[in-house]
Amino acid sequence: MRFYTLMLIALLALSAFLYGCGGATSAGTPDTDRPTVGGGFNMQIPSGPGMRQATPDDIQITEDGKIVSNTYRKFFADAVNEHSWGRWLAFNGSGQKVWTLSNTYNSAPKSFLFGGNYWNREQDFIQSNSFTIPDSTDGVRVTFTARWKIAAGDSCTLVYNTPGGPQTVANFTAGQNADYPGWTKYYYELPANVSGQDQSNTLQFFFLSDTSVTDFGFAFDDVAVYQRQLEPPLNVSASDGNFSIILTWANNPAGTLVPDGYDIYRSTTQGGNYTFQANVPYPGTLWNDPTAISGPTYYYVIKSQKANYPDSIFSNEDSGFVMGGP
Repeated sequence: MRFYTLMLIALLALSAFLYGCGGATSAGTPDTDRPTVGGGFNMQIPSGPGMRQATPDDIQITEDGKIVSNTYRKFFADAVNEHSWGRWLAFNGSGQKVWTLSNTYNSAPKSFLFGGNYWNREQDFIQSNSFTIPDSTDGVRVTFTARWKIAAGDSCTLVYNTPGGPQTVANFTAGQNADYPGWTKYYYELPANVSGQDQSNTLQFFFLSDTSVTDFGFAFDDVAVYQRQLEPPLNVSASDGNFSIILTWANNPAGTLVPDGYDIYRSTTQGGNYTFQANVPYPGTLWNDPTAISGPTYYYVIKSQKANYPDSIFSNEDSGFVMGGP
């Protein structure tokens, strides 16, 4: 056990070196030809027992690494295919096998696979290109689809590298995924970036083997680091009232993501030139405009807001006017 712990430390040291170089890239590398790297570096061990699993989303990734829905803000994404070596770099620390592209994902699109048959004290990892997490960003998640069956004594660990050091996201040991030989989709919550500056981070999958038994190994696809976006409120309605205009709306949380409140905007021009008027804490759904006067028609829109999240897009617009005055 001590030997394999030292092997993991050595690989993580290499991880720290690559992170310090601004992230690794590899373009046009053939599927069966991987560079290897060796040498001694400052040793770092991932902290923490792992990240908390998150509730599932309906996130989908296109073959060119884009996220289908605007509900999500992408920081990194890859639907593994022949172009993925431009987004990852694989390393063989020791042994005879490295990460390869494979058609194991239901015989069609490709996945990354570290498989059995001739493991020989393997120490292999695959690292993503670096990606930026802006300052004041919360609710960051990682998702991936995996098919794995790992022998006793072997493991695959997902690590999240930040300027503060590597942190364990999940550790997969002897056993198999719940849907094996099918695929299981995983979601994990990543730490917020409230460091005061943007962060350049990477993901890494480490595979370690002790050679005693072989099995299928670990394959993964459809990887994304993302943030769910706030949804605007629904059914915004402005009343035409005597002496005032009352605005109402319906709450519209994005799954378990709820806003801190609603920012209300007003204009005397339809479709634009809105100015901020007030904030109503969630779950409020009513606001009385205290400064509306008789004469002009007022146009209202609302945004959902939450600390360390981008504001939502504008809601639907509705208009109202004051029918009387003092």
